[in-house]
Amino acid sequence: MTKKRRNNHVKRTHRLAKAQLRNLAVVTVAGSNNNQPVVFNLTSLRPVAVNDTVKRAFMYLPFDWVVSMGVAARTQLGDEYIKSQVVSFSGRYDSATEVLNGLQDDIKKQVNSTHYLTEGWIAAPNTLDIDEQTEQALYTAMGAFENKTKWEFEQ
Repeated sequence: MTKKRRNNHVKRTHRLAKAQLRNLAVVTVAGSNNNQPVVFNLTSLRPVAVNDTVKRAFMYLPFDWVVSMGVAARTQLGDEYIKSQVVSFSGRYDSATEVLNGLQDDIKKQVNSTHYLTEGWIAAPNTLDIDEQTEQALYTAMGAFENKTKWEFEQ
């Protein structure tokens, strides 16, 4: 007769968290929602209310993260665009924020300063590709294009 395996609490928690977070992404846009991140469902592109367990899973469990860091901008012709860079890493979300902030600053320098509206992150705890239409929809839902640019203030 074989012995029954003991329950590994850490592996079980990680498996459950990964299943819960499968289609979710954390979206943060500077200046909107008091700079608080909002969790979105990537299939419906709608905000999702999450409990403390999911919040802790996002912050403290290691995942294979895909982070799209972007800068929202508007030209003088009224065309809105996002200059972004996608970065992948493995580990805890809170352990990579310093490096990601440095990369975000590099992207901000590449955008025309008169076109600049705001900046943000879209972080997914899985290896999903975040395409341009998804970025545009999430930044619009977070109100990134409601701000004014430097040239709009000068008019």
